[in-house]
Amino acid sequence: MTLLKRGAESDIYLGSFMGMKAVFKKRRAKRYRLPELDERVNRERTISEARLIYAALISGVSVPAVLLLDPPNY
Repeated sequence: MTLLKRGAESDIYLGSFMGMKAVFKKRRAKRYRLPELDERVNRERTISEARLIYAALISGVSVPAVLLLDPPNY
């Protein structure tokens, strides 16, 4: 995978998923948070983002398709 962008909350990579070009988002742990809180915040944000993308998709907005969601690994 190739790193495309490093942001404050996550890193964005370009790679391949099941033979298709895909963009991967990996949220990074925040060392200043308690580990339990950081895990919960990142897991909930990951799930919420996927729900929002799906809602936009079924509303007719041109958004990327979510191919895989892995909440334990953000």
